[in-house]
Amino acid sequence: MSRIQAVIFDMDGVIIDSQTRWIPIAEELYSHLFPGYDQEQILALSKEIHGISFADEYIVLRDKHGLDITQKDFFDLYGKSAQKLYHEQAVLSPHLLDFLDSLKPSYQIGLASNSFRPWIDIVLQRFELSVYFDVVTTADDLKGGGKPSPEIFLLTAERLGVPASECVVIEDSIPGVTAAQAAGMLCIGYHGHSPVEHVAQADVKIKSFAEASEALAGLLKGI
Repeated sequence: MSRIQAVIFDMDGVIIDSQTRWIPIAEELYSHLFPGYDQEQILALSKEIHGISFADEYIVLRDKHGLDITQKDFFDLYGKSAQKLYHEQAVLSPHLLDFLDSLKPSYQIGLASNSFRPWIDIVLQRFELSVYFDVVTTADDLKGGGKPSPEIFLLTAERLGVPASECVVIEDSIPGVTAAQAAGMLCIGYHGHSPVEHVAQADVKIKSFAEASEALAGLLKGI
Protein backbone atom coordinates (compact mmCIF):
# COMPACT_ATOMS: atom_id res chain seq x y z
CA MET A 1 0.00 0.00 0.00
CA SER A 2 1.27 3.46 -0.87
CA ARG A 3 2.10 5.95 1.85
CA ILE A 4 3.54 9.43 2.06
CA GLN A 5 7.15 9.68 3.19
CA ALA A 6 8.13 13.13 1.94
CA VAL A 7 6.74 16.62 1.44
CA ILE A 8 8.42 18.82 -1.18
CA PHE A 9 7.97 22.60 -1.17
CA ASP A 10 8.34 25.18 -3.89
CA MET A 11 9.93 28.43 -2.67
CA ASP A 12 8.61 31.52 -4.47
CA GLY A 13 4.94 31.97 -3.73
CA VAL A 14 4.88 29.06 -1.26
CA ILE A 15 7.55 29.35 1.43
CA ILE A 16 7.77 33.09 0.88
CA ASP A 17 5.52 35.74 -0.60
CA SER A 18 7.75 36.85 -3.44
CA GLN A 19 5.74 36.25 -6.61
CA THR A 20 3.75 39.47 -6.25
CA ARG A 21 7.05 41.32 -5.79
CA TRP A 22 8.61 39.64 -8.83
CA ILE A 23 5.90 41.00 -11.13
CA PRO A 24 6.96 44.68 -11.03
CA ILE A 25 10.62 43.63 -11.23
CA ALA A 26 9.95 41.57 -14.35
CA GLU A 27 7.81 44.28 -15.92
CA GLU A 28 10.50 46.91 -15.33
CA LEU A 29 13.11 44.59 -16.85
CA TYR A 30 10.93 43.85 -19.89
CA SER A 31 10.30 47.56 -20.45
CA HIS A 32 14.08 48.01 -20.54
CA LEU A 33 14.70 45.02 -22.83
CA PHE A 34 11.76 45.68 -25.17
CA PRO A 35 11.36 49.48 -25.37
CA GLY A 36 8.96 49.13 -28.30
CA TYR A 37 6.42 47.17 -26.24
CA ASP A 38 3.46 49.04 -24.76
CA GLN A 39 2.12 48.37 -21.26
CA GLU A 40 -0.43 45.83 -22.49
CA GLN A 41 2.28 43.82 -24.24
CA ILE A 42 4.49 43.95 -21.13
CA LEU A 43 1.65 42.64 -18.95
CA ALA A 44 0.93 39.85 -21.43
CA LEU A 45 4.61 38.90 -21.46
CA SER A 46 4.69 38.80 -17.66
CA LYS A 47 1.74 36.38 -17.64
CA GLU A 48 3.33 34.26 -20.37
CA ILE A 49 6.43 33.45 -18.33
CA HIS A 50 4.80 33.15 -14.88
CA GLY A 51 6.05 30.09 -13.00
CA ILE A 52 8.63 28.84 -15.52
CA SER A 53 12.36 28.71 -14.81
CA PHE A 54 14.63 31.66 -15.54
CA ALA A 55 16.49 29.55 -18.12
CA ASP A 56 13.22 28.76 -19.91
CA GLU A 57 12.15 32.38 -19.59
CA TYR A 58 15.32 33.45 -21.40
CA ILE A 59 14.60 30.97 -24.20
CA VAL A 60 11.04 32.28 -24.60
CA LEU A 61 12.23 35.89 -24.69
CA ARG A 62 15.01 35.07 -27.16
CA ASP A 63 13.10 32.78 -29.51
CA LYS A 64 9.64 34.36 -29.45
CA HIS A 65 10.43 38.01 -28.74
CA GLY A 66 13.86 38.51 -30.28
CA LEU A 67 15.86 39.18 -27.11
CA ASP A 68 19.42 39.91 -28.24
CA ILE A 69 21.52 39.66 -25.07
CA THR A 70 23.35 36.62 -23.75
CA GLN A 71 21.86 34.34 -21.12
CA LYS A 72 24.59 35.42 -18.69
CA ASP A 73 23.75 39.10 -19.15
CA PHE A 74 20.05 38.31 -18.71
CA PHE A 75 20.71 36.44 -15.46
CA ASP A 76 22.98 39.24 -14.23
CA LEU A 77 20.20 41.78 -14.77
CA TYR A 78 17.76 39.62 -12.83
CA GLY A 79 20.31 38.85 -10.14
CA LYS A 80 20.68 42.45 -9.01
CA SER A 81 16.95 42.71 -8.37
CA ALA A 82 16.78 39.24 -6.82
CA GLN A 83 19.38 40.10 -4.19
CA LYS A 84 17.31 43.07 -3.01
CA LEU A 85 14.03 41.15 -3.14
CA TYR A 86 15.22 38.17 -1.10
CA HIS A 87 17.26 40.23 1.37
CA GLU A 88 14.67 42.94 2.03
CA GLN A 89 11.23 42.45 0.48
CA ALA A 90 10.18 38.80 0.60
CA VAL A 91 8.19 37.73 3.65
CA LEU A 92 7.61 34.29 5.13
CA SER A 93 4.20 32.75 4.47
CA PRO A 94 1.96 32.83 7.56
CA HIS A 95 1.75 29.61 9.61
CA LEU A 96 4.53 28.01 7.53
CA LEU A 97 6.84 27.40 10.48
CA ASP A 98 4.11 25.68 12.47
CA PHE A 99 3.45 23.34 9.55
CA LEU A 100 7.16 22.60 9.07
CA ASP A 101 7.49 21.85 12.79
CA SER A 102 4.59 19.41 12.55
CA LEU A 103 6.14 17.63 9.55
CA LYS A 104 9.70 17.26 10.81
CA PRO A 105 9.21 14.27 13.16
CA SER A 106 7.42 12.11 10.57
CA TYR A 107 8.42 13.16 7.05
CA GLN A 108 11.41 13.89 4.89
CA ILE A 109 11.20 17.49 3.68
CA GLY A 110 12.53 18.78 0.38
CA LEU A 111 12.76 22.15 -1.34
CA ALA A 112 12.55 22.24 -5.15
CA SER A 113 12.73 25.66 -6.76
CA ASN A 114 13.28 27.06 -10.24
CA SER A 115 15.35 29.81 -8.60
CA PHE A 116 19.14 29.72 -8.39
CA ARG A 117 21.03 28.41 -5.36
CA PRO A 118 22.54 31.76 -4.24
CA TRP A 119 19.05 33.30 -4.12
CA ILE A 120 17.63 30.32 -2.22
CA ASP A 121 20.51 30.47 0.25
CA ILE A 122 19.58 34.07 1.07
CA VAL A 123 16.07 32.94 2.02
CA LEU A 124 17.23 29.89 3.98
CA GLN A 125 19.71 31.96 5.98
CA ARG A 126 17.53 35.02 6.48
CA PHE A 127 14.60 33.02 7.87
CA GLU A 128 16.72 30.25 9.47
CA LEU A 129 15.02 27.52 7.44
CA SER A 130 17.96 25.24 6.59
CA VAL A 131 17.28 23.04 9.62
CA TYR A 132 13.95 21.96 8.13
CA PHE A 133 15.06 20.76 4.70
CA ASP A 134 16.74 17.41 4.13
CA VAL A 135 17.33 18.19 0.45
CA VAL A 136 17.41 21.42 -1.56
CA THR A 137 17.22 21.19 -5.37
CA THR A 138 17.61 24.31 -7.50
CA ALA A 139 17.78 25.44 -11.12
CA ASP A 140 21.55 24.95 -10.93
CA ASP A 141 21.08 21.19 -10.48
CA LEU A 142 19.01 20.57 -13.60
CA LYS A 143 20.27 19.12 -16.86
CA GLY A 144 17.04 19.80 -18.71
CA GLY A 145 14.42 22.48 -18.24
CA GLY A 146 12.74 23.64 -15.07
CA LYS A 147 9.06 23.31 -14.24
CA PRO A 148 6.75 22.28 -15.93
CA SER A 149 9.30 19.52 -16.58
CA PRO A 150 9.10 16.96 -13.73
CA GLU A 151 12.91 16.68 -13.55
CA ILE A 152 13.33 18.85 -10.45
CA PHE A 153 10.80 16.84 -8.44
CA LEU A 154 12.11 13.47 -9.59
CA LEU A 155 15.65 14.52 -8.69
CA THR A 156 14.51 15.74 -5.27
CA ALA A 157 12.73 12.43 -4.59
CA GLU A 158 15.84 10.52 -5.66
CA ARG A 159 18.01 12.57 -3.32
CA LEU A 160 15.55 12.00 -0.48
CA GLY A 161 15.59 8.27 -1.20
CA VAL A 162 11.80 8.22 -1.52
CA PRO A 163 9.72 6.90 -4.45
CA ALA A 164 7.99 9.65 -6.39
CA SER A 165 4.62 8.06 -5.66
CA GLU A 166 5.25 8.58 -1.94
CA CYS A 167 5.87 12.33 -2.20
CA VAL A 168 3.48 15.26 -1.85
CA VAL A 169 4.38 18.57 -3.50
CA ILE A 170 3.17 22.01 -2.40
CA GLU A 171 2.99 24.38 -5.36
CA ASP A 172 1.42 27.71 -6.32
CA SER A 173 1.69 27.87 -10.12
CA ILE A 174 0.36 26.10 -13.19
CA PRO A 175 3.86 24.93 -14.28
CA GLY A 176 4.58 23.72 -10.74
CA VAL A 177 1.37 21.71 -10.43
CA THR A 178 1.92 20.29 -13.91
CA ALA A 179 5.48 19.25 -13.01
CA ALA A 180 4.43 17.59 -9.75
CA GLN A 181 1.71 15.54 -11.39
CA ALA A 182 3.95 14.61 -14.32
CA ALA A 183 6.38 13.24 -11.72
CA GLY A 184 3.62 11.01 -10.36
CA MET A 185 3.27 12.96 -7.12
CA LEU A 186 0.22 14.27 -5.30
CA CYS A 187 -0.02 18.04 -5.19
CA ILE A 188 -1.35 20.52 -2.65
CA GLY A 189 -2.11 23.79 -4.40
CA TYR A 190 -1.28 26.79 -2.20
CA HIS A 191 -2.97 30.03 -3.24
CA GLY A 192 -2.14 32.28 -0.32
CA HIS A 193 -0.36 34.79 -2.56
CA SER A 194 -1.78 34.05 -6.02
CA PRO A 195 -5.12 33.35 -7.74
CA VAL A 196 -6.70 29.99 -7.02
CA GLU A 197 -6.90 29.46 -10.80
CA HIS A 198 -3.13 28.90 -10.79
CA VAL A 199 -3.63 25.68 -8.79
CA ALA A 200 -6.93 24.57 -10.28
CA GLN A 201 -5.54 21.14 -11.23
CA ALA A 202 -4.00 20.37 -7.82
CA ASP A 203 -5.33 17.39 -5.85
CA VAL A 204 -6.33 19.66 -2.96
CA LYS A 205 -6.15 23.42 -2.46
CA ILE A 206 -5.31 25.55 0.58
CA LYS A 207 -5.23 29.31 1.08
CA SER A 208 -3.29 29.18 4.35
CA PHE A 209 -0.73 26.86 5.89
CA ALA A 210 -3.08 26.69 8.86
CA GLU A 211 -5.08 24.34 6.60
CA ALA A 212 -2.09 22.30 5.43
CA SER A 213 -2.07 19.53 8.05
CA GLU A 214 -5.74 18.80 7.42
CA ALA A 215 -5.16 18.81 3.65
CA LEU A 216 -2.26 16.38 4.00
CA ALA A 217 -4.34 14.11 6.23
CA GLY A 218 -7.09 14.14 3.61
CA LEU A 219 -4.64 13.04 0.92
CA LEU A 220 -3.40 10.22 3.15
CA LYS A 221 -6.95 8.94 3.61
CA GLY A 222 -7.45 8.91 -0.14
CA ILE A 223 -4.42 6.74 -0.93
